[in-house]
Amino acid sequence: MALVKDDLTTVMINATKSCPDGGVDAMKALGKAIEDYLVENTDAQYSWAAANTVFPYEPDSQVMFKAVLSASESQFTSVPKDFNAFILDLADWLNDIKIDPASGWSLGSLQSGAGTFSAPQLGELADETDCDGAMKDAFGLIAQRIIDGWISYFLSAAPGTRATYSGSASLVSVS
Repeated sequence: MALVKDDLTTVMINATKSCPDGGVDAMKALGKAIEDYLVENTDAQYSWAAANTVFPYEPDSQVMFKAVLSASESQFTSVPKDFNAFILDLADWLNDIKIDPASGWSLGSLQSGAGTFSAPQLGELADETDCDGAMKDAFGLIAQRIIDGWISYFLSAAPGTRATYSGSASLVSVS
């Protein structure tokens, strides 16, 4: 699992091509495809440093865990007036993806809510005469911004508990 701009770009293109009439159906398909990609391909690792709160007061032998992602299970239903509004609505919707610790930890959510996404300036792509090339360029820019914003969505640290241990989780990597 890893977040790869070219892979997300391909997923986005394929999602919109599955809706030949475009419009709202294409935006819904695009939103769902992005959400599915992020949930399926994000690998977030946290370190864990904790000590037993009862005698013997020894450190927890568990030192790492993966975050668990779950999608909101809701459909992207926004009908924005333009593409920039679509990107803003998509960002809000993607921020509903839950990031929780692996089973056994009690940390609450590991999401910061700081994930930000924005539409690139698509005007620079106006010279494209090849529709597929224009889609690849535009979606590639959007995919990179989504991935960059998504990585900032994970909290860097959080206190918590596991069984009789109390400690702190720290973000090691998101890929």
